[in-house]
Amino acid sequence: MSNLTCNADKVMSWGPCENYPEKRVREILGERDWTALEILGLLDIPVEDRLWVVLRSEMIAENDLHELGCRFAESVLPIFEGAFPDDKRPREAIAAKRAWLRGEITDAWLAAAREAAREAEWDAAWDAWDAWDAWAAASLAARVARESTAAETARAAVSASAGAERESQIRIVREFLEYERNVWRSNLLLFDNPCGIPPVLMEDYEL
Repeated sequence: MSNLTCNADKVMSWGPCENYPEKRVREILGERDWTALEILGLLDIPVEDRLWVVLRSEMIAENDLHELGCRFAESVLPIFEGAFPDDKRPREAIAAKRAWLRGEITDAWLAAAREAAREAEWDAAWDAWDAWDAWAAASLAARVARESTAAETARAAVSASAGAERESQIRIVREFLEYERNVWRSNLLLFDNPCGIPPVLMEDYEL
């Protein structure tokens, strides 16, 4: 597993908004490198800004970003399915995205699933004003199925979400990264530490 990090120089190269001039970025990050989990732990920084830093391939592996986008969309599916319990098109779009990532379906099949989710989105929009949240959930599933790059997938999910959902997304990312870190550690132990890393140094290889 790659130990991806960022520092003040990297963050500035990504072009942060005017709320984060170089002086402020360096005050926050100092001179050291930061992991994605550490960035997520900066509780004084708004949720959307922490996600802006973390949801990119420089911080999280490409396939993991795709999976996070799917999980973001999945987390709001109960809203849509509560209003339209028989309509599985958004859920099927997310499943199609995962199948596409595994190489099990073609771009054309993924596009068809995306269009079906978009039709569900418009059906919810036309149904009634009180179906607005359901429309948003279907829209999120369609966007996740549409985006072809990992960073676009995850960040599209964030941009389509409200504040409370972004808090949930922080939790989803943290739990996912912690799980990946624990699996990586377990594999090292399982294979009898093939890299020859002394146990006392294992902490240096945390995500």
